[in-house]
Amino acid sequence: RSSNVLQNLLEYLKSLVKTLNNILDYDIIGLIKHLNSLKEIYEKILFISRILAEEHENKGRILAKWVHDSKIYAMKDVIITSEAGCYNTKISTNGSVSINGKVKMSTIEFDKNIFVKEAGSHGVGSYVLLKGSKNSIVKILYGYEGVELYFDKIGYKLKNGEKIKLYLDKDEKVVEDII
Repeated sequence: RSSNVLQNLLEYLKSLVKTLNNILDYDIIGLIKHLNSLKEIYEKILFISRILAEEHENKGRILAKWVHDSKIYAMKDVIITSEAGCYNTKISTNGSVSINGKVKMSTIEFDKNIFVKEAGSHGVGSYVLLKGSKNSIVKILYGYEGVELYFDKIGYKLKNGEKIKLYLDKDEKVVEDII
């Protein structure tokens, strides 16, 4: 998309240069009009380049209302916005994960941090595995017993708790704070 727009602008600039060459010696008013056209084209190029830069920043991110029975791979952050959350899904990202709902029967791998409103469920049928890096911070507003968490290879099983923040200390021991 961006290459087509830039190609069209380039063709227009070429035709404008030809026209300028034809009128340069004859018409100063025409020259001023064409200079104004060049200014407009330059402003369009700046505008398009800003849009393309913003698109580049957003590439690799996933934003969804909810995900069920899915496999999601992302280069950047994954954001799930609704209470329906994440069921029977595998998420793998080089960024962070934010789930403003429930996570059940899912595996989530992330390189940065994760926020989950609710992880797991009562009883034994809702396996949840969260796999982060040694530097990850895990925040769970309510986590049920049995949710498994790994900081690289260091494992931890969650106990029922509200507003939990988990991370590794300098001795690579899992720290569980109330937030």
